Amino acid sequence: MAFTGPMGKAMDRWMVAPTNLANLRPQHLDLVALSTPSLAISCAEREALHQADVVETMLRGVLPVIRNNDLVLAEQLRQQDDTVDELYTAIKLYLTQISRESLSEGESRRWTDVMSFTINMEQIGDIIERILQDVEDKKIRKDRSFSEAGMAEIVHLHERLITNLRLGMSVFLGGNVREAKRLLEEKARFRELEHEYAASHLNRLQDNTTESIETSSLHIDLISDLKRINSHICSIAYPILESAGALSQTRIRASRFAPLEEEPARDKTRSSRG
Repeated sequence: MAFTGPMGKAMDRWMVAPTNLANLRPQHLDLVALSTPSLAISCAEREALHQADVVETMLRGVLPVIRNNDLVLAEQLRQQDDTVDELYTAIKLYLTQISRESLSEGESRRWTDVMSFTINMEQIGDIIERILQDVEDKKIRKDRSFSEAGMAEIVHLHERLITNLRLGMSVFLGGNVREAKRLLEEKARFRELEHEYAASHLNRLQDNTTESIETSSLHIDLISDLKRINSHICSIAYPILESAGALSQTRIRASRFAPLEEEPARDKTRSSRG
């Protein structure tokens, strides 16, 4: 049975909040391992997955914040972005202490993969933080709600993001080419969904759906930001496919759905779209 009201909020906070603040600090960056570059890269890899776990906690918490108008949870999740940033800085500094000259070609590629992964996680954390702030400013404090159809679209995109993030972590860890291809194809599929749901939202505006009119700017920004998060997740696949010589084939296959080029990131200060 699903919990609602204050009990539901408490359960949602418990499910997404870290159980031990000590777990938010770097755990795997062994300074002794720096004398053995291959081992040090493995340490950085484990820490990057730790960072991704924090990002997943933030991402999972977005939906309860939207559903329950939970300002307390929103603040807790925003604070976790500081942890994501701190882990990014720690991993980056650790990697720069590894002697690149002593790395084999494969180890050098993995060094780059880990750096790219942790950058993507840091950027996802920043996007989630801005989403939470937008939801607070444009929905919670104005006591507004999404339409039933609009909320269903957000739930669907959010579910796909969680699945793709877990897949991306698996691709990063295991380097499975088939999973990497599936992840990259999901980028194009997600873009299709964004276009479809944006069109549906415009139809609701034409039908004078009150909730859609009141939350129009937030809804469009939100699905756009969710797509940007997905693009960062799916970019994990590129180095895996490039190493396997499968990148160009995957690009061709993905182009059946939509172009893969990314639009420039929007500024933190959004223009109102009414």
